[in-house]
Amino acid sequence: MEAGFRLRYNPHVMGLKRDLVQDTDSRTTTSNPAGKLIFQGALLQAKIDPAKSRFGARKPIRRRHVKRGPVRLTWSRQSRVYFIKTVLRLLPALRVGTNYSITLTYRERELSASKRDLHTFQMRLRRFLKQNEWFAIWKMEFQRRGVVHYHLVLNLQCPLPVQEMRSYISRFWSEIVQDPQLAITGTRVDLVPMETVQQVMVYLIGHATSSRKQYQNHAGSVEWAGRWWGVWNKPNLPISEIPISEKEMHRLKRILAKIRPISQNALFSFWTYCDDNLFHNLLTFLR
Repeated sequence: MEAGFRLRYNPHVMGLKRDLVQDTDSRTTTSNPAGKLIFQGALLQAKIDPAKSRFGARKPIRRRHVKRGPVRLTWSRQSRVYFIKTVLRLLPALRVGTNYSITLTYRERELSASKRDLHTFQMRLRRFLKQNEWFAIWKMEFQRRGVVHYHLVLNLQCPLPVQEMRSYISRFWSEIVQDPQLAITGTRVDLVPMETVQQVMVYLIGHATSSRKQYQNHAGSVEWAGRWWGVWNKPNLPISEIPISEKEMHRLKRILAKIRPISQNALFSFWTYCDDNLFHNLLTFLR
């Protein structure tokens, strides 16, 4: 994130979160809490220190360095989990400003060269939007014929006409790839109405959890795939951390499992989608 970049948020929502943290400071908690409740954006996480848990191993936990394995050519399960968590954290930020859906395609391109193209596109986007506050989520996919393409969700605090965005992005992309034909067929830019932001979130998360169209998430026979997704200009999001006991964590898990897909086998942590109202109700329940 660039120095000095701050995303403007709804003051009511920001004030609500600050009040929630202040209210929880005065509530009665365990003298030695084993974990904490973390709320950021629309992501709620509960974590317990295994060493302090009654379910933890009796022997001390040994942390050892694990050498990173080879880069996978498929979108791994762990990467998908991080992607879903990131989308949930950014959901309130996507509800502020204007969102654009962008697709960058090729006729033919090597994967390693496409990653250089994507980096160059990011640099050009920074120069183009230097007077604006923005961030973007990008995701790499593959067509059936094996050619890579990229999807982006771009958020601007000061909106630009969609025709102007289409003109600039198509020109940028054709110049980067050095293919004039892509100025016509290589890009697609659509305005995302604010009332459909929730649907965009559901689509992104559904794509990360679905087993359909697995060819889109497999790099084929290349030797290197690199990152499958990322965030540019990540906003500074407010975060609330509240100490909780192990008993409180499991009480919350049992309650949330009735309305959210949470595994009952999760002993030391869980995470789920949560809005401000639900978070406030959970804190009221804990008090």
